Amino acid sequence: MNKFFKLFGLFSFSFLLLSFSGFNDKKIIVIDAGHGGKDLGVNKNGISEKQIVLDIAQRIQKLNKNEKVEIILTRDSDDYKTLVGRTDLINKLKPAMVISLHVNNSKNVGTRGNLIYAKPTNFDSAKKLATKFGDCKVEEADLHLLRNSEAPAMVLELGYLSNVEDQNYLNSKQGRIETSKKILEFITEN
Repeated sequence: MNKFFKLFGLFSFSFLLLSFSGFNDKKIIVIDAGHGGKDLGVNKNGISEKQIVLDIAQRIQKLNKNEKVEIILTRDSDDYKTLVGRTDLINKLKPAMVISLHVNNSKNVGTRGNLIYAKPTNFDSAKKLATKFGDCKVEEADLHLLRNSEAPAMVLELGYLSNVEDQNYLNSKQGRIETSKKILEFITEN
Protein backbone atom coordinates (compact mmCIF):
# COMPACT_ATOMS: atom_id res chain seq x y z
CA MET A 1 0.00 0.00 0.00
CA ASN A 2 2.88 2.36 0.80
CA LYS A 3 4.28 1.74 -2.70
CA PHE A 4 0.89 2.72 -4.16
CA PHE A 5 0.92 6.09 -2.34
CA LYS A 6 4.48 6.82 -3.51
CA LEU A 7 3.54 6.07 -7.13
CA PHE A 8 0.31 8.05 -6.82
CA GLY A 9 2.20 10.98 -5.29
CA LEU A 10 4.84 10.88 -8.03
CA PHE A 11 2.13 10.72 -10.72
CA SER A 12 0.21 13.62 -9.15
CA PHE A 13 3.33 15.77 -8.87
CA SER A 14 4.31 15.04 -12.49
CA PHE A 15 0.79 15.84 -13.70
CA LEU A 16 0.73 19.15 -11.82
CA LEU A 17 4.19 20.06 -13.06
CA LEU A 18 3.21 19.42 -16.68
CA SER A 19 -0.12 21.22 -16.26
CA PHE A 20 1.51 24.41 -15.02
CA SER A 21 4.58 24.38 -17.25
CA GLY A 22 2.52 26.12 -19.96
CA PHE A 23 2.68 29.36 -17.96
CA ASN A 24 6.40 29.61 -18.60
CA ASP A 25 5.80 29.43 -22.35
CA LYS A 26 3.97 32.77 -22.44
CA LYS A 27 5.69 35.80 -23.87
CA ILE A 28 5.19 38.73 -21.49
CA ILE A 29 4.66 42.15 -23.04
CA VAL A 30 4.37 45.23 -20.83
CA ILE A 31 2.22 48.13 -21.95
CA ASP A 32 3.09 51.24 -20.00
CA ALA A 33 0.28 53.79 -19.98
CA GLY A 34 2.16 57.00 -19.26
CA HIS A 35 1.17 59.55 -16.64
CA GLY A 36 -1.94 58.96 -14.48
CA GLY A 37 -3.58 60.32 -11.34
CA LYS A 38 -2.38 63.85 -10.63
CA ASP A 39 -0.15 63.75 -13.73
CA LEU A 40 -2.41 64.54 -16.70
CA GLY A 41 0.33 64.59 -19.31
CA VAL A 42 -0.71 66.71 -22.30
CA ASN A 43 -4.12 68.27 -21.69
CA LYS A 44 -6.10 70.07 -24.42
CA ASN A 45 -9.78 70.99 -24.44
CA GLY A 46 -10.49 68.71 -21.47
CA ILE A 47 -8.84 65.74 -23.19
CA SER A 48 -5.85 64.38 -21.28
CA GLU A 49 -3.00 62.16 -22.34
CA LYS A 50 -3.42 59.99 -19.23
CA GLN A 51 -7.00 59.07 -20.25
CA ILE A 52 -6.16 58.30 -23.87
CA VAL A 53 -3.18 56.07 -23.17
CA LEU A 54 -4.91 54.17 -20.35
CA ASP A 55 -7.93 53.49 -22.56
CA ILE A 56 -5.74 52.23 -25.41
CA ALA A 57 -3.61 50.08 -23.04
CA GLN A 58 -6.74 48.47 -21.59
CA ARG A 59 -8.12 47.83 -25.08
CA ILE A 60 -4.87 46.13 -26.16
CA GLN A 61 -5.03 43.85 -23.13
CA LYS A 62 -8.72 43.08 -23.65
CA LEU A 63 -8.38 42.44 -27.40
CA ASN A 64 -5.50 39.99 -26.91
CA LYS A 65 -6.73 36.45 -27.56
CA ASN A 66 -3.29 34.94 -28.16
CA GLU A 67 -2.73 32.36 -25.41
CA LYS A 68 1.04 32.58 -25.88
CA VAL A 69 1.14 36.31 -25.14
CA GLU A 70 0.42 37.82 -21.75
CA ILE A 71 -0.05 41.58 -21.72
CA ILE A 72 0.63 43.28 -18.41
CA LEU A 73 -0.17 46.94 -17.79
CA THR A 74 1.97 49.15 -15.55
CA ARG A 75 -1.27 50.79 -14.49
CA ASP A 76 -4.83 49.63 -15.06
CA SER A 77 -6.61 52.58 -13.44
CA ASP A 78 -6.20 56.33 -13.15
CA ASP A 79 -3.50 56.23 -10.51
CA TYR A 80 -0.10 57.86 -10.45
CA LYS A 81 3.00 55.68 -10.50
CA THR A 82 6.47 57.15 -10.69
CA LEU A 83 8.79 56.45 -13.59
CA VAL A 84 11.14 54.69 -11.18
CA GLY A 85 8.29 52.53 -9.85
CA ARG A 86 7.11 51.63 -13.35
CA THR A 87 10.64 50.81 -14.48
CA ASP A 88 11.25 48.68 -11.37
CA LEU A 89 8.06 46.74 -12.11
CA ILE A 90 9.16 46.21 -15.71
CA ASN A 91 12.57 44.91 -14.62
CA LYS A 92 10.96 42.50 -12.13
CA LEU A 93 8.65 41.11 -14.81
CA LYS A 94 11.50 40.59 -17.32
CA PRO A 95 9.22 41.00 -20.36
CA ALA A 96 10.09 40.27 -23.96
CA MET A 97 9.19 43.88 -24.82
CA VAL A 98 7.89 47.14 -23.36
CA ILE A 99 5.79 49.68 -25.21
CA SER A 100 5.21 52.93 -23.36
CA LEU A 101 2.21 54.87 -24.68
CA HIS A 102 2.20 58.66 -24.78
CA VAL A 103 0.64 61.58 -26.66
CA ASN A 104 2.64 64.49 -28.00
CA ASN A 105 2.25 68.26 -28.01
CA SER A 106 3.70 71.00 -30.22
CA LYS A 107 3.53 74.78 -30.50
CA ASN A 108 3.06 74.19 -34.22
CA VAL A 109 -0.59 73.05 -34.51
CA GLY A 110 0.16 71.65 -37.96
CA THR A 111 2.53 69.02 -36.53
CA ARG A 112 0.85 65.63 -36.39
CA GLY A 113 1.45 61.90 -36.58
CA ASN A 114 3.17 59.16 -34.67
CA LEU A 115 6.72 59.04 -33.40
CA ILE A 116 8.66 56.22 -31.75
CA TYR A 117 11.63 56.70 -29.45
CA ALA A 118 13.98 53.77 -28.99
CA LYS A 119 17.54 52.84 -28.13
CA PRO A 120 19.68 52.07 -31.19
CA THR A 121 19.80 48.41 -30.08
CA ASN A 122 16.01 48.29 -30.46
CA PHE A 123 15.62 50.21 -33.74
CA ASP A 124 14.67 47.13 -35.80
CA SER A 125 11.64 46.38 -33.61
CA ALA A 126 10.73 50.05 -33.45
CA LYS A 127 10.82 50.28 -37.25
CA LYS A 128 8.51 47.24 -37.52
CA LEU A 129 6.04 48.94 -35.17
CA ALA A 130 6.38 52.17 -37.15
CA THR A 131 5.17 50.41 -40.33
CA LYS A 132 1.81 49.81 -38.60
CA PHE A 133 1.33 53.57 -38.39
CA GLY A 134 2.36 54.56 -41.90
CA ASP A 135 4.67 57.56 -42.00
CA CYS A 136 6.06 57.17 -38.48
CA LYS A 137 9.54 58.33 -37.51
CA VAL A 138 11.86 56.37 -35.23
CA GLU A 139 14.31 58.43 -33.21
CA GLU A 140 16.80 57.90 -30.43
CA ALA A 141 16.08 59.59 -27.10
CA ASP A 142 17.60 59.60 -23.65
CA LEU A 143 14.40 58.87 -21.72
CA HIS A 144 14.28 57.27 -18.26
CA LEU A 145 12.29 54.23 -19.34
CA LEU A 146 14.52 53.53 -22.33
CA ARG A 147 17.68 54.08 -20.34
CA ASN A 148 16.70 52.01 -17.30
CA SER A 149 14.58 49.21 -18.71
CA GLU A 150 16.47 45.93 -18.93
CA ALA A 151 13.98 44.73 -21.56
CA PRO A 152 13.77 46.01 -25.14
CA ALA A 153 11.62 49.14 -24.81
CA MET A 154 10.15 51.84 -26.98
CA VAL A 155 8.08 54.95 -26.37
CA LEU A 156 5.21 55.33 -28.82
CA GLU A 157 3.85 58.85 -29.25
CA LEU A 158 0.34 58.25 -30.60
CA GLY A 159 -0.20 61.69 -32.10
CA TYR A 160 -0.40 65.35 -31.13
CA LEU A 161 -3.22 66.69 -28.99
CA SER A 162 -2.19 70.15 -30.24
CA ASN A 163 -3.31 69.08 -33.74
CA VAL A 164 -7.10 69.06 -34.28
CA GLU A 165 -7.08 66.00 -36.59
CA ASP A 166 -4.92 63.91 -34.24
CA GLN A 167 -6.95 65.12 -31.25
CA ASN A 168 -10.26 64.14 -32.86
CA TYR A 169 -8.88 60.73 -33.88
CA LEU A 170 -7.40 59.96 -30.45
CA ASN A 171 -10.56 61.11 -28.72
CA SER A 172 -12.79 58.88 -30.85
CA LYS A 173 -13.74 55.30 -30.06
CA GLN A 174 -12.83 54.26 -33.62
CA GLY A 175 -9.38 55.88 -33.36
CA ARG A 176 -8.62 54.15 -30.08
CA ILE A 177 -9.81 50.76 -31.34
CA GLU A 178 -7.77 51.07 -34.55
CA THR A 179 -4.68 52.16 -32.62
CA SER A 180 -5.07 49.28 -30.15
CA LYS A 181 -5.42 46.76 -32.97
CA LYS A 182 -2.29 48.04 -34.75
CA ILE A 183 -0.21 47.72 -31.59
CA LEU A 184 -1.62 44.28 -30.76
CA GLU A 185 -0.98 43.07 -34.31
CA PHE A 186 2.66 44.12 -33.97
CA ILE A 187 2.95 42.39 -30.58
CA THR A 188 1.52 39.08 -31.76
CA GLU A 189 3.65 39.07 -34.94
CA ASN A 190 6.93 39.47 -33.02
